[in-house]
Amino acid sequence: MKRTVFAMIPFLTAAAVLFVACGDGAVEAPQDKRESYFEVTGFFDAPGNAIEDMVFVDGRLWVTDSDGAGTVYQLLPDTGAVRLTWGVTYSAPGPITTDGSFIYVANVADGTIHKHSRADGFQEMASFDTGLAEIRALFRHDGYFYAYDRQNRTLSRFDEDFMLDETYPLVADGKNVKGMDYAEGHLWGAEADGGWLLVFGETYRIEDEFATPGPNPTGVAYDGSRLLVADTRQNRIYKLNVSTY
Repeated sequence: MKRTVFAMIPFLTAAAVLFVACGDGAVEAPQDKRESYFEVTGFFDAPGNAIEDMVFVDGRLWVTDSDGAGTVYQLLPDTGAVRLTWGVTYSAPGPITTDGSFIYVANVADGTIHKHSRADGFQEMASFDTGLAEIRALFRHDGYFYAYDRQNRTLSRFDEDFMLDETYPLVADGKNVKGMDYAEGHLWGAEADGGWLLVFGETYRIEDEFATPGPNPTGVAYDGSRLLVADTRQNRIYKLNVSTY
């Protein structure tokens, strides 16, 4: 049985804990948040003002931002430097994933998913109407796409053409899940209101909860060795070592 950590992580002052930054030296932790349960191996400032989600592919981190007309960024994951920036034709780019060949972005406003090339032009190749009300997480696993509908509290599985294959209840106890991805053999999600990193079991129930380094995490991505977690209040992207789980 995995340990939960509600009582294990007290609130700390900024002087009580240090995080390792991507630059030189150490940076004090924000005063308004608990110490991260998992080791923070680095962080950098997020682009834009309303980060929604992230996906890592071929050494680049792709980030969606729903501020204004909506933007998708491509970052260098070591430093957070913005390499490329694109506007999109739909109103609210949110959850993002990849099948290794293309990038897929969900429009939070209408439940559509948009397929883009990974070339520098980020050309939109197709769009799919999933019939979902409010997509707040999108990931790919074992040859299928999965989309979390927050209004209906369901996780839907789709084939490569986004034809519905199966629907499962996501038992999240009313939590505001925003962003999901697999890492180290587990399905992780961000709890945007409470400052928690969630682990879901095989039946898509919450198995464990861990404190995050920021108070409003939204969007997670696995780079093959670290789980990246974005925080909207601090406008930062953290790298966590979850291999100890």
